[in-house]
Amino acid sequence: MMSTGDVDDRGALVGLWRLASAEHWADGVRVYPFGAAPIGSMLISADGAVSCQVARNEASSPSGEEELAIHERLFAVWGRWTISGEILVIDVLGSADPALVGVAQRRRYTVEAESLILEGSPAPNVVSSLSYAIRWTRV
Repeated sequence: MMSTGDVDDRGALVGLWRLASAEHWADGVRVYPFGAAPIGSMLISADGAVSCQVARNEASSPSGEEELAIHERLFAVWGRWTISGEILVIDVLGSADPALVGVAQRRRYTVEAESLILEGSPAPNVVSSLSYAIRWTRV
């Protein structure tokens, strides 16, 4: 089953998801912002609550020279979720990064069997070549 943006996708999104991969592309180059083997989970509830955490699976920074800031080691948001067409919208109520509180995170989503793929790119008014794909597996 492949679905994107269907009204009855709410049920397909509900559940506990384990992070499979997190990849970003900047100027056509693939980078792993949380390392090659990140860990994470996302809980999407039927009542509209969501909690998501993605973290490095390494004890130190990639260079080993200095400790990474918390937002470079851990992405964590919690709040309320809705669907708008092909977009999963997370209204962030709290986050490990205070700059995200109050922000609506928008991700294009695709559900394929037991996988959830969230994709994003900069807002139309943001000059950037960054895009990303985060893949989850149902637990």
